Amino acid sequence: MQPAQLSLLPDQTPAPPSLLANLPDLQVAAAILELARLIANAATATSGEVDDD
Repeated sequence: MQPAQLSLLPDQTPAPPSLLANLPDLQVAAAILELARLIANAATATSGEVDDD
């Protein structure tokens, strides 16, 4: 009798440490604010182009 493979998923590796834990809180807050601003600008820039009705 030959052994059977019980799982097709590879072994799980632990997640790397969070980069946010290494940054000062003020820099994280500024980065999140800037990201939100970029997303909002991208959404308003494309909202006029999508409306073809």
